[in-house]
Amino acid sequence: MNESSKSATTPEPLTQADWERYNEEWALSGESQPEFCKRRGLSYSTFVYWRSKLTQSTKPKSSTFEGIQISSQSSASGAIQVMLPNGVRLSIQSNAQTSLLKEIFHLLGVSSC
Repeated sequence: MNESSKSATTPEPLTQADWERYNEEWALSGESQPEFCKRRGLSYSTFVYWRSKLTQSTKPKSSTFEGIQISSQSSASGAIQVMLPNGVRLSIQSNAQTSLLKEIFHLLGVSSC
């Protein structure tokens, strides 16, 4: 068998972009993962591997605050305001429970505060 006929019968390996596209298609399909894979001729175990890998790469990384600016001006609302790097402003009542603050920072991916 020569090289040209060999490459015509051997499928190219799927790239990360291919798996990202399949993951998006599956999410919109309404099918179970096994059904989706079977209908497209994909290995279910490989699909699960790539879905896990892609999900891990999109999880927010743990972070810490780089700096805090403390103003001597008191807020009229009595709230603590936190500006996130993406421009979101979070206002928390200054009398909020510590457990609530810890949970908020945990959800934001802040490892210590």
